[in-house]
Amino acid sequence: MSYGALTVVGMATVVLLIVVLVVLYERSKQQRQRRELEGWAEQSGWTLTPKPREGWVRWLPRRVGGRPKVRNLVTGMVDGRRVSVGQYYALENDTWEPWIGVCAELRVALPTTTVWRVSPIGVLSPADRKTLGSTETELGHDEFDRRFRISTRQPETLQQWFGPHLTDAHLAGQMPTLWSVHDREVVVQMEGRLVPEEIAGLAAAVLPLVVLLEGSPSLSAD
Repeated sequence: MSYGALTVVGMATVVLLIVVLVVLYERSKQQRQRRELEGWAEQSGWTLTPKPREGWVRWLPRRVGGRPKVRNLVTGMVDGRRVSVGQYYALENDTWEPWIGVCAELRVALPTTTVWRVSPIGVLSPADRKTLGSTETELGHDEFDRRFRISTRQPETLQQWFGPHLTDAHLAGQMPTLWSVHDREVVVQMEGRLVPEEIAGLAAAVLPLVVLLEGSPSLSAD
């Protein structure tokens, strides 16, 4: 075998070794996170579900380049309400970036709707809009419509439940910057890695939005 051929084989071997090491490192990191979440869930009375396929996972947007990959999901009760918090990865610029999703149950049914703050992070793709709400709609409030976007499948009913209480809370910076509602579930999304010690805070942080959604004067629980 010539020197050139040996060099190519050697380089290929090195590249393969690097790939294997990266894969092993990522797998070890995922296993470590799962063990940490298992320990936290057991101590906190929550349930861990690895690689969930059902539930609110199917509503995750940010599908540009590939479906989000949910690694772990923990579910428990907060103030008498079922809440789940999950770590998922979305493909952005050829890199799988970590995101956190928080889902809480609603006691009222609302049409599929997504609300996001106008920014590079908050922009949804056409595929996202098709999944989460087909029609982008203005609320009719100049400041809100300048700073936020709403996509909903029932624009004709938006004014019935998205009232001044929700509008003012968004403008005051008291609401999540990316959230969606699907019948009796509200899903909040944010960038970041899921840390066990922060789960309770993440779960509690979604409740003000839930309270405002359930407090719409034109709605009532069944």
